[in-house]
Formats: sequence, structure tokens, C-alpha cells
Amino acid sequence: MILRLSIKNYILVNYQNIIMDLSCISNILNLELPTLLRENIKNEIFKVKLLKLSKTQWEGYYKFSISLPKPYSDKLKYYDIIISNCVTGFYKEFLLNFNNSESIEHRKFLIDKYLDREVIQKIKDTAKVITEKDLHWSNHSNTSFQNQREEIFILNSIKYNLIWLYLEIKEIAINTVPKDYQDLELLHAEHFFEYITNCSFITEN
Repeated sequence: MILRLSIKNYILVNYQNIIMDLSCISNILNLELPTLLRENIKNEIFKVKLLKLSKTQWEGYYKFSISLPKPYSDKLKYYDIIISNCVTGFYKEFLLNFNNSESIEHRKFLIDKYLDREVIQKIKDTAKVITEKDLHWSNHSNTSFQNQREEIFILNSIKYNLIWLYLEIKEIAINTVPKDYQDLELLHAEHFFEYITNCSFITEN
């Protein structure tokens, strides 16, 4: 009951000063999405919130791009920015720490911390929700329920941002700390039980 009563205020105030880590992904998966489906929160709330929100810009080079369709409502635009900002901030933090590291052992620690523990765990958490509820992108156009279409969009935005994040960190880490990393095909197959020829919105630049 507390969650249901507080979710509107939570959405209104929570991301005023975004901490750029992956905790926002857990918040969306475990708190916000389930409650948004139960409650009819008006689109105007997200429209107002968007006025105070901007996407984090990054001037560095990315090896990969995400080519998901553009969000088509204020709610989806809002979550698109929040998710993008979270993963971009996480990536920038990793890059700063990795570049400032002076030893191979410390870099191995950072890869274990950022990639193997945090990113992979969030991929597993997201995959669990998507696969258990069968909310793969292929079902986005097969449902007439607006809430479910939006849930699929948000979950897949999280999914592809996390896959993108893994691949970008992998590209930085692989030359310094060689090990068995997952590639795009394995990430899709192992966690989401799908083939990339049919579903991936990740492309190499």
C-alpha cells in the first residue's frame, strides 16, 4: 500500500539530482513499472517532468549504437532519458576510474566490479522480467493494451542500453585485461534466449 500511495510523488521528485549508477535500473524494474501498470498515472506528469530533464551528452567515441524506435509518448521519452543517463553516467565513471588506474590488478578489480558484477547482474534482472512475462520486442506490435506496449518499450530500452554498456566497457577492457567476454550474440542467446538476426537493435559504428 505504501508503494501505491507514494509512486506518483516518487516519480515527480526522485530524479532531480540523478546519481549516475545502475540503481535507477533496479528502481524502474522493481518499483516503478509494476506500480505504473496498476495505477493510471496521467501522461501530463511526465510531460511536466521532461521540462526539467535533459539527456547526458558524451563527446567521446562510441563503438556501438542503439537503434530502437523513438519513444512515442511523454512517459516513454522520460524513461528513455533516465535510462540513457544512468548507463552513460555509469560508463563515464568506469572510464574515469579505469584510465586513472595504475596497475593491472586494479584494472582487473574494476572490470570485475563494473562489468562482471554490476552490468551482468542488471542484464540478468532485466532478462528475468522480460522472459517470465514474455515481453520481448516482437510482442510490442502484437498487443492492443497501451500499458503493456509501454512496459515492453521501457523494458527493452533497459535491455539494449545494458547490452550497449557491456559491449562498450568490454572494448576498453579487452586489450588490457584479456579474458572470456560475452559478445552480442552470446548476450542475446544466454540471457534472453533469442537470436540476434531477429531482434537486436545494437549496431557497430
